[in-house]
Amino acid sequence: MDGTAWILLQMGLAAGLLHSLDADHIAAVVGMSGPQTEGKNRLAFPLYWAAGHGGAIVIIAISVLLLGLAVPHRMSEFAESVVPYMLIAIGMIAWIQLVGERGRFQRKFNPHTGTKKATVVGLVHGCAGSAPVLALLPAATLQSPITGFIYVLLFCFGVAFSMLFLGRILALTAKSTTDRSDTFLHWLRCIFATLPIVLGVYLVLLA
Repeated sequence: MDGTAWILLQMGLAAGLLHSLDADHIAAVVGMSGPQTEGKNRLAFPLYWAAGHGGAIVIIAISVLLLGLAVPHRMSEFAESVVPYMLIAIGMIAWIQLVGERGRFQRKFNPHTGTKKATVVGLVHGCAGSAPVLALLPAATLQSPITGFIYVLLFCFGVAFSMLFLGRILALTAKSTTDRSDTFLHWLRCIFATLPIVLGVYLVLLA
């Protein structure tokens, strides 16, 4: 493997780290794993999202780099059009949970169902336009398909690492707010529930 290939592989890792910080990614993960999430689930949501996101990109990478198929533009465009509405739905679900708690309606949280939803949300994000472009265009320029596939894996690792870091921040934030004030925690949850809705509506209007 020559020096150019090593540089491109390092770029793949850096691109993954930066790509995970897209506003729609952060809004989705924050909306699903806000301060109300308990224990290890605060870290599970971002990781399951990253697994879905990476799974979509790996499947596309196999199709393009190893099987020689064309990038499915229609699938990418459809996924990109779904993302804003998915963000709105995430925020609305979070608000329904908040209102239900205010009305003393207690719903038992199922972490397995929640992480499955996080995987699906990540899968849709991975199919959306920006991720395949960032992951596959540089990889397609490499002479070796195997090297290109390693580039894609490093890109996915960068996304997962950033999401794990975000989950850790959410966990520390939740612990800090719980220790300080229930009222402050409630308002923080309101912000986390509103963020995906605002961004989703903005993206719908922008389209």
